[in-house]
Amino acid sequence: MVTGNTRTSTVTSSYRELKKLNQSMLKIFDENPQVFYKQFVLGEQRKEEDTASTLLGSLCDYFLLECRGDENEFNQNFDKYFCLFQGNRTTAQVFDLCDELFTITKNSMTEGGEITVSFEDRFKEAFNNIQSQGKYKGKTWEKGLEDFNKSGKEYFDTLLQSIGKKVVDLSLVEKAKFITNQLLTDDFTKNLWVYEENTEFLTKFAIEFEWYGFECKMEADAILVDHRSKTIYPFDLKVLYDNEEFGYSYLKNGYYLQQAFYWQGIKEWANAINIDEYEVKPMTFIVADSSKNGRRPLIYKLTEHHLMQGLTGFYNNGRYYRGVSELMGAVSWANYNQIWNVSREAFENNGIITLQEFK
Repeated sequence: MVTGNTRTSTVTSSYRELKKLNQSMLKIFDENPQVFYKQFVLGEQRKEEDTASTLLGSLCDYFLLECRGDENEFNQNFDKYFCLFQGNRTTAQVFDLCDELFTITKNSMTEGGEITVSFEDRFKEAFNNIQSQGKYKGKTWEKGLEDFNKSGKEYFDTLLQSIGKKVVDLSLVEKAKFITNQLLTDDFTKNLWVYEENTEFLTKFAIEFEWYGFECKMEADAILVDHRSKTIYPFDLKVLYDNEEFGYSYLKNGYYLQQAFYWQGIKEWANAINIDEYEVKPMTFIVADSSKNGRRPLIYKLTEHHLMQGLTGFYNNGRYYRGVSELMGAVSWANYNQIWNVSREAFENNGIITLQEFK
């Protein structure tokens, strides 16, 4: 169990509803400015699909950071945020069909919860969408319906009865408990959760701040404030299939943007509560392993060099990764000029770009 002076953020009870810029949206802008425009500027709802991996991460986050490793609290409050599917959500294509049908069903609901599209029409649309992704090759929608009634209906009904919650099966819950207990007891990580006097350990801590003229938001997994040394330590929990390959995920998933964006947000927060003389350290990633190998959890400590790379950009293996400051400037320019289909560099050079020389 996490012990010491701990508390959970009360900055806002509706963090995810705040229309403010966060590092996830910044990553979307980096990949596709027009998608960013639709979601952030126009406010089109982003389609978020939970996977076994993201659900496992959510369970571990909740158990370790919000329940502070207290299994009784986890069990007592489980139903507030999760819904337990009594079966086993496997990789069978029928479950993908159920997920797609559930998404279409939610989109056809009124605010009062009334479904405005017939089941048959919703099912046909879901089946066609799944088939276009390579599922149910050569099958008819009637065959998909037969499969649904035989193996998927119970799962779909569970989804339908738990709107606003995350549906998980027992095997995933047990896995989350194993990983969390490992984080709490392993010699590598157990001391991370025990703190002394004159320190604060803030978990799931939301911060709102302004940067480059934008209202921004972030939610740190954990922040340790050491009032003795006047030092602030940000932490982030990741659950990966192979935690010894964290470097790959760090680049692929844009964690270099996350750590720099969070550092800036924590600096702004420290200024706002008059502890601006405190030093904010680069982020530490606590990385658990979800594979069958049961690898021990690892701690990845970033350096000032990583922080500066995340802020200003860097090259790796011939590829350039834009930093948070450059991306914020690019978003600001695109928003001011309402130009979302070309970069500032290309626009100001009339579409002419000098190709870099390859080494």
